Amino acid sequence: MAKKRRTVVTLKAIQRKGFKFRKSERESALGKKRKELPSSYFLLPKERKFPYKTASGKISESMLVHAKARAGQHGYPQVAKKAEKLLIRHFGYKKVNGLKKVKK
Repeated sequence: MAKKRRTVVTLKAIQRKGFKFRKSERESALGKKRKELPSSYFLLPKERKFPYKTASGKISESMLVHAKARAGQHGYPQVAKKAEKLLIRHFGYKKVNGLKKVKK
């Protein structure tokens, strides 16, 4: 059986084909809006890494879950613990063989 080829499409490849991004998409892809957010929106505020609040200031469950995963992958255990505590406090997660969300 032949293996399927997976193609990875990069931002530059899309732009070369003539696709135009909207200004807001282009800015978010380049991280320009990140500079405008207060440092309190990040789990690592000095470096402005691991955002967990939306632009409106609301704590986002998905951003916390992703921040926890990325922190673990890139060697930031203190950030992973902080994200875990916020998930437990704000979204009803519990530690049971890892971190699991408890249904209400």
